[in-house]
Amino acid sequence: MPEEITKFKISDGPPLMDLMFSLFYGREEKTRHVVIFHTIHEYYGLPANLQIVIDTISRKDPGGTQWDFGGHGFCYMRDSGVKKINVTGSFSTETQKGSIEATGFGKQD
Repeated sequence: MPEEITKFKISDGPPLMDLMFSLFYGREEKTRHVVIFHTIHEYYGLPANLQIVIDTISRKDPGGTQWDFGGHGFCYMRDSGVKKINVTGSFSTETQKGSIEATGFGKQD
């Protein structure tokens, strides 16, 4: 059975250098650089902060403002607590907006 996908709209995201720092800095999980995406849950319309470590990133346009990325981290939503997630997304460093699809919603211990 495929994992359920939860979709978010990015209302405010990190600058490009933070994305790159997250990708390249730190060898161990505890030293990785976390980036924060301020999002809105697409179905419920609730705000959620996603704290993500970037594992992959690729340029979508020649100008270097559109990016696809993948990573993992945590979702913080009011009334839902903390959830561990894996994400893929598309993001504009020009507008600071984009979208994220998250899977693996397991309760944080």
